[in-house]
Amino acid sequence: MWNKLTTRFAVAFVGITLIILASTSLSINYLIKQSFTNYLYERKELKMEEIINESKNIFKSSGSWTISAVMFLAHQAMMEDMDIMMVDQNGNEVWSSFGMGMGANMSMEQFQDKFPNMLVVKKEVVVDDKKVGEIYFSFDTRQSGWSILDQNFIRSFNQSMLILVVLFSIVALALSFFLSRKLSAPLLEIKKGANHLRFGHLNERVHIKEKTGEIKELADAFNHLADTLQRQEQLRKNLMADVAHELRTPLATLRSHLEAFQDGIWEPTKERLNSSQQQVMRLIRLVGDIEKLNQAENPLVQLHIQPIHLNELINQVVQTLESEWSHKPMNVNVIIDDQITLMGDGDRITQVLLNLLSNAYKFTPENGNITILAKESNSEVTILVKDNGSGISKEDLPHIFERFFRGEKSRNRSYGGAGIGLAIVKAIVEAHKGTISVESEVGEGTTFTIVFPKKIH
Repeated sequence: MWNKLTTRFAVAFVGITLIILASTSLSINYLIKQSFTNYLYERKELKMEEIINESKNIFKSSGSWTISAVMFLAHQAMMEDMDIMMVDQNGNEVWSSFGMGMGANMSMEQFQDKFPNMLVVKKEVVVDDKKVGEIYFSFDTRQSGWSILDQNFIRSFNQSMLILVVLFSIVALALSFFLSRKLSAPLLEIKKGANHLRFGHLNERVHIKEKTGEIKELADAFNHLADTLQRQEQLRKNLMADVAHELRTPLATLRSHLEAFQDGIWEPTKERLNSSQQQVMRLIRLVGDIEKLNQAENPLVQLHIQPIHLNELINQVVQTLESEWSHKPMNVNVIIDDQITLMGDGDRITQVLLNLLSNAYKFTPENGNITILAKESNSEVTILVKDNGSGISKEDLPHIFERFFRGEKSRNRSYGGAGIGLAIVKAIVEAHKGTISVESEVGEGTTFTIVFPKKIH
């Protein structure tokens, strides 16, 4: 249960919500108590000023302190939960409510020592710029010393906060399960699709309505993976059909020739032996292509890194191919910066150029143009192989570097090949820490761009 994503989402959301609610409630409770305490003190301060003003009026009217007048003032103070002690201008005690209850017969100092939580505030009574007495006000600073109404107010506030916390917690719990299910639903859908892929249902796709960027990208990545797997599976099936076709034709021809020789129907003439040899060479080329693919995809194959003079290498490749291109005239242009040197495997890079130039020649009409351009920067070497041939369709362009992909639907190997040449090219370029890209327009031509680092780290 705990391992489920929905449960973890819900618990995390509820936990965070409760922490926020608890922290907020405690903070508000503390601030309210502080504000309310300040309010009570200010209220008492106002009451003390009111009593001082009243005492001034009493003294002006009578010219002295009387017990009845002081008791009237004490009654006013007690309404705000305060005790008072009145002393005259000579410092003699006139009357004190400190002498009531637990504070009976105590001096002010003794009272403060016994009740340290009782705050004592001294106020002077001044009439006509002459001090005529002092009043000491005493009140409890603790919450327990508040009036019943004040304590009831704080208690009601705390109860209201508790009810709100409980209500918000219930809402958060319900909302967390809703959100967790909403967030986990597309992930569970992708998980379901992945299980279908695992059991070989390569046509499985996920359709997510969720607009969250990361989840949408995950769903798109899953569908792209499924598309790639399905395409690779189809390419594998096509390859098997191609291999079977390629094997069947020369083997059938060889079989018929050998049977004719054995039965004495044919004489083993030079022409007939050459025909049989051509069929054998077709089989050798097919096996060679498969071996090249295995080598290119083998991560254990080591490159023989050494300095390469690119000018000489490109010219040698062009000279090698010119003898094979004699049956179809072609304009070949070589544009190279002077003395370009890079670190790499010369044989492998030769293989890359042979493949790209052979493809360019194959798909470029008679008297067409093929251009090889090489240039360098501080840290890179760029090679372009450009032709004005038939071009590659937009549908085929994203897939031309995939294994066994053949844009040409014909099974004629002399034209379409086995579909592994460009896969080998890409593997070799990437083994050199380089990149290869292609641009093409149908009827306009194709440009392959290879970028090699000058040094392989």
